Amino acid sequence: MDWVKLFLNYTLSFFMWLVIARALISFFTQNPENVLLKMFFTITEPIYKLFQFLPCCRTFIIIVLIIIVRYIIVFYL
Repeated sequence: MDWVKLFLNYTLSFFMWLVIARALISFFTQNPENVLLKMFFTITEPIYKLFQFLPCCRTFIIIVLIIIVRYIIVFYL
């Protein structure tokens, strides 16, 4: 059971850093032809589609929710 907790923790951590990287890269480049920007948008777009009903602050809310879920997994599973 411990490996499941580790796997979920690392997976959520990976997605959290991807969302943070997408936000940071979008500040610096707006070119839609940028390969790095396309990669981050392709990977993180399913996460953003879950929260498309929010008008603003999606990135912040996604990061906070991932941190809360990671906390619950690590300390309560």
